[in-house]
Amino acid sequence: MKDWHMTKRLGTTAARAVWLSLAICVLSVQAAEPPKQAPQLVIAQLGNPAALNSWNWTAGSESDILSHMQESLMQYDRQAKLQPLLAESVEMNSATDWVLKVRKSVKFHDPDLGEMTAEDVKASIEANLRNGTGHALRVPAVMREGTVEVIDTYTLRWKLKEPGLVTLPQWLTDMYVNSKKYLEREGYEAAGRRPVGTGPYKFVEWSPNQQIVMEVFKGYWRPLPAFDRLVWRIIPDPSTRKNEFLTGGIDVLPFVTPEIVPEIQTNPNFRIETVLSTRLMFVGLPVDNPLLADKRVRLALNLAVNKREIIEQLFRGIGAAELTVPLPLTLAERNPKLEGYPYDPDKAQKLLKEAGAIGKTITLEAPYNRYTLDREMGEALAGYWETVGLKVDYKPQDWAAYSPRALRGSPAWPTNPFLMGFGDGRYLADYMYDLWIAKKPGGSRGAVYTKGPDHWDEWVREISLLGLQEPRRRELLYKLQEEILDYAPWVLVLNFKDIYALNSKVDWKPFSNERRDMYDAKPR
Repeated sequence: MKDWHMTKRLGTTAARAVWLSLAICVLSVQAAEPPKQAPQLVIAQLGNPAALNSWNWTAGSESDILSHMQESLMQYDRQAKLQPLLAESVEMNSATDWVLKVRKSVKFHDPDLGEMTAEDVKASIEANLRNGTGHALRVPAVMREGTVEVIDTYTLRWKLKEPGLVTLPQWLTDMYVNSKKYLEREGYEAAGRRPVGTGPYKFVEWSPNQQIVMEVFKGYWRPLPAFDRLVWRIIPDPSTRKNEFLTGGIDVLPFVTPEIVPEIQTNPNFRIETVLSTRLMFVGLPVDNPLLADKRVRLALNLAVNKREIIEQLFRGIGAAELTVPLPLTLAERNPKLEGYPYDPDKAQKLLKEAGAIGKTITLEAPYNRYTLDREMGEALAGYWETVGLKVDYKPQDWAAYSPRALRGSPAWPTNPFLMGFGDGRYLADYMYDLWIAKKPGGSRGAVYTKGPDHWDEWVREISLLGLQEPRRRELLYKLQEEILDYAPWVLVLNFKDIYALNSKVDWKPFSNERRDMYDAKPR
């Protein structure tokens, strides 16, 4: 097998930065000996997925299920190192010209679909980034507006419309590959209901609000996984999830609520695994809301929240950490001089009085069945805001109904504060700002919700052109974090520490980016 590599063809700063920031990594497909096999592994799923296709998934807890069936071109390992998967190499020939080579002898689940080629990758990129998909809204504009052409059976060229993405390989980590023939035969809607790909498992069934079942693909290109069957049981109620785990109905319980940790730890049949998460929780404060147009109100909403109390009371001091900057704690590019918003209810109330907001009603939208203790977080936030003089209309909603409105900036919901999680699965500090701040053609979440100064857009664009090791990148990121804290477009809540409970018969370690990748899970 060829090593995965990126070839430096240019003498430009951007090309050098890409070369330096992306180490050569090799994904071993050799196995010393056949793993011990087991019939089935059962994983808990908090809520029913809103979608299970490569273009409209809305959360990491959907994409990681999908990734067992449809693989991405790149992936991160547990050490946050970028690794190849279906891509064999990625070459940057110029700031706008990339060449991708895909692996040979990789088969699709359906024998009629044959071997994966560059044509399949091209069709997948175009399907995922076509106008109106959730995936298209997540990626930088230069990806959406580029063109992809096939050079030969295993090679394609991606021409970006303009310079602006030296981190393209990182963005390929959730570019899931479909079969061109399958998409053409079934159409997007039908293909999206029954995923077919190259992954270690084949789709068997999706019973909404009950379970998703997949079985091992015998023709998989890497060594076969140790479990013949994966079952993702959809159990929204935390008490039911706990009881199912304790009675053996579930083998892996992700995103454990902290209050049940002691009970699990005392049982020799189970164990706890924890990892600092890439996911933070925040409340978006749309400045189109007349009340939120006043910065004093936005600052007051931050100062009113006792983050330490939420962490200690709700998360028992073990399931979360306090945010000081608008970035996940797992990222090194956080500005170390910033201390966030202190808990100061008296100052919050004073600011609300100055703004004439005391006694005003504000609506807080929030999800449940998506994030650990998300409903309870929303309740706590509403209580803090009411304590300093606001009336709060709290509206928790199931994630399947909540996510299309929040994640796509629906015109039906442009002005209410909304509780949201952000998981930086690409380990790129600028991803949050490109996602929630930068204006994009045709409108964007940033343009709808934040409406910050115009130079933020210029900074985000310049950051995207800079390699990960360039001093100017960090300089701009530090300035941006400082100005965002001053502008207060978000209420910063917490950073998760993900807690997993496992049956002691299962050998598996969690990923910091919430990937429940069970490929290397083994029976003990």
